[in-house]
Amino acid sequence: MAKAVRGQPVKPRSPVGPPAGAGERNYFASVVEELRKVVWPTWNELGRMTGVVITTVLLMAVIVSAADFVLGRVVQQLYASSSSSSSSSSGSQVKPGATPTAAGTVTTPPTSAGGTTAPVTP
Repeated sequence: MAKAVRGQPVKPRSPVGPPAGAGERNYFASVVEELRKVVWPTWNELGRMTGVVITTVLLMAVIVSAADFVLGRVVQQLYASSSSSSSSSSGSQVKPGATPTAAGTVTTPPTSAGGTTAPVTP
């Protein structure tokens, strides 16, 4: 439970609203007035800042792409090493969809050129 802090009294806050004197002016006129106070960049400054932004975006794209490539290779190697260790310990490897026969040999269904199972006609 929070304790009450004794000290100086808290000043009441002023009501939130438009600045003093803004009620009698048009809103859009005050927007235009504020925009006239803005210091706009020159064309040289604008070109230089645009170049900085484009260079930064390209640099970040290269960094993120390189990190993605490296981490992808690391994960690929981890999966490759874990699957090779598990397949070597299991003995003989049977392909998915293969059916063992009574003689102990394994027959696999016919596959098409893309490696998918081809339809079997009787």
